[in-house]
Amino acid sequence: NLQGIWNDKKDAPWDAKYTININAEMNYWPSEVCNLTETNGPLFSMLEDLSQTGAVTAREMYGCRGWMAHHNTDIWRIAGPVDAAAWGMFPNGGAWLATHLWQHYLYTLDKNFLKKWYPILKGAADFYLDYMQEDPATGWLLVTPSVSPEHGPLGKNTPVTAGCTMDNQIARDALTSVLEAAKILGVDKDYQAVLEKTIARIPPMMVGQYGQLQEWMEDLDDPKDEHRHISHLYGLYPSHQISAFDTPELWKASGVTLNQRGDQATGWSLGWKINFWARMLDGNHAYTIISNMLRLLPNEGLERQYPDGRTFPNLFDAHPPFQIDGNFGATAGIAEMLMQSELTIAENAKQKDVATIHLLPALPSAWWEGSVSGLCARGGYEVAMQWSDGGLEKATITRKAGASATLRLRSAQPLKGLKQLKYYPALGVYEYEATFKGNKPLVVRPAEVDVPLVYKVENTGAAFAAPVLPSFDELPEVRSLTDPLAWSDGSGRAESFSQWKKRRAEIAQEIQHYEIGTKPTVNPSQVKARMAGDTLYVDVHVGDSVATLWTVINYPQGDGPFPLMIGTSHNSLPNEIFRNRPIARLDYNERQVNGYGQFRGNTDRSSYSFVHLYPELIDNGAYSE
Repeated sequence: NLQGIWNDKKDAPWDAKYTININAEMNYWPSEVCNLTETNGPLFSMLEDLSQTGAVTAREMYGCRGWMAHHNTDIWRIAGPVDAAAWGMFPNGGAWLATHLWQHYLYTLDKNFLKKWYPILKGAADFYLDYMQEDPATGWLLVTPSVSPEHGPLGKNTPVTAGCTMDNQIARDALTSVLEAAKILGVDKDYQAVLEKTIARIPPMMVGQYGQLQEWMEDLDDPKDEHRHISHLYGLYPSHQISAFDTPELWKASGVTLNQRGDQATGWSLGWKINFWARMLDGNHAYTIISNMLRLLPNEGLERQYPDGRTFPNLFDAHPPFQIDGNFGATAGIAEMLMQSELTIAENAKQKDVATIHLLPALPSAWWEGSVSGLCARGGYEVAMQWSDGGLEKATITRKAGASATLRLRSAQPLKGLKQLKYYPALGVYEYEATFKGNKPLVVRPAEVDVPLVYKVENTGAAFAAPVLPSFDELPEVRSLTDPLAWSDGSGRAESFSQWKKRRAEIAQEIQHYEIGTKPTVNPSQVKARMAGDTLYVDVHVGDSVATLWTVINYPQGDGPFPLMIGTSHNSLPNEIFRNRPIARLDYNERQVNGYGQFRGNTDRSSYSFVHLYPELIDNGAYSE
């Protein structure tokens, strides 16, 4: 429940109930990916109980088949609404819990398990088949009445609604998992047809007027709302309905929503945001959320003195008060930063399931080197990795009984000796096909390169300048190294790319702050910058005024290599971004990058990522694209 076995109170907060509109599910997010699948037993036992009490609730409250539960249950497995409508009128708690049964199958491929629990999965779907009602205006099938957990749309006096985005996402998962389970087990042919027709009538996710993912059927999101529940991003995580690779527009809209909600929240909400930003493939932002989560709250009762405190001295999560869910949510989020996986179930017997593993999808600059082992991936695989200099050194993948000998791998680095299937230029991600040889583990290494990788950059040179960008001579200079290749102890210069990687680590230690040139409309009260690895972070405090900030980075003279900006991110707390990504210009001859952004907010952070270029290759046109 909210406190777990660590509860120290006779009358625990929220009656020590199981809150199943996010919190109980979050507790079990690490169970599969972190190789703790045996810990699922109590959750599955509770599901078996709820399928019985919830069948009574479905029948007597709603006249529906199947079973359901609202937002709360307890040791007696209550399934009816609890507390006020803003909390209690959430009919999706049972179905959300049931997704853990399906996820267990995706990780283990245990058909005996699937056969045993199929009736409970089917019962969760049966409830939706009766509960959803046709919208006379669109013909879509809506979950109604319902709420988007603990939250209401702008301009309405009640949170109770019809067909909010989370409803649609959970209903789609509930029906799709049963459809795929029935195909795997070879049962219920007629029922499969009913499920397919119903799934086709669930409303699609929509992008609203601010570029955000809509939380409701109507475009009523408040861009200044920082509510702790970001329920409509369930499709981003824990579900896979929103993906950078398959649904890029919805994925971008999810990023807008996350920036609108900000980087502060209750402890458990921060745990969820780590997972969100991992799925956004933004490791540095996920790391920022982890840092916010680790702000100290010395004890309960000191919330006013420590309003941002989210972790107690013993590392327990603070809602506040103490809730264990944030700890488990953050654990799952760290796993998602290091590895992500999905399993696409074959549509028919002639096709095969396809497993995809993404290696180091959201590695932050601060985790310059490290290793991990024992992570589990969907499709029946186990993954170990080592990385250094911010990139993969080696991944070792083992497959369990029943796992396919062929899988897909994604990586920001080109991988050695594998068949390349795709390259996603907007994401900088390669996709490969890999095949196991017999029962031996699959060992994956990055392809060897003599110079840093350079991805295709569009609109370089003057065409890439912002219309109001000042000339270079109007900008103040910044401090730079006189010789970036010279070792700090004076013993010589780096002469190869492998030596340059070591030298670059030295530079990260030597340069603590860059001097950032600013030409604000209103002088910001504070401008700071910090280099971490290959990322320059610029923080600006501008208060409530609108400010314009230009940053210029002077490349040092010498033999190179020199940095080229290839990626930026931009966020604000609270945020009102006029341009949500800075505009950058590269000037080869002057060896300068010029960044431009205009914003309003308490704190704005821009992150600039670089690859490194060699002047001689610039001169002979190797980087002309």
